[in-house]
Amino acid sequence: MTENLARIRVMLVLSGDRLDFEETSALLGVQPDMVRRKGEPFGSRNTPSVETFWEKSLDVTGDNIEPPLLKVIETVWPRRRELAALRTKKGISVTMVLWIDALESWPVMILGANTVARLAALDASLDMDLADYRAPDLDA
Repeated sequence: MTENLARIRVMLVLSGDRLDFEETSALLGVQPDMVRRKGEPFGSRNTPSVETFWEKSLDVTGDNIEPPLLKVIETVWPRRRELAALRTKKGISVTMVLWIDALESWPVMILGANTVARLAALDASLDMDLADYRAPDLDA
């Protein structure tokens, strides 16, 4: 039943003041799902963005974080050397963000050696934001 699965959002975020959206997209051969320049308002509160960023994301429901994480990594994996050059040349940081909303149960949160190696090859940090929406166990 999909309603019991967690909502998982995986985002590959490239950020830095010298980030050029068009150059980044051309270099990686991938179009972003969201871009934002530092200082631009966003969200319902029109809060100014604290950084310039380029984002590729994937929203799924699932019981394991690794498959969607790998799917996003695969979008840039063929151009990982170009991404490394961009990081070095422009001082760009690479972050993989996982937003996980547990509705009924938590997904498996184990990463295999291949996934960890690919994150390391991309020099990406991993940021996990967890939200627990499960009903409290009143019998405990």
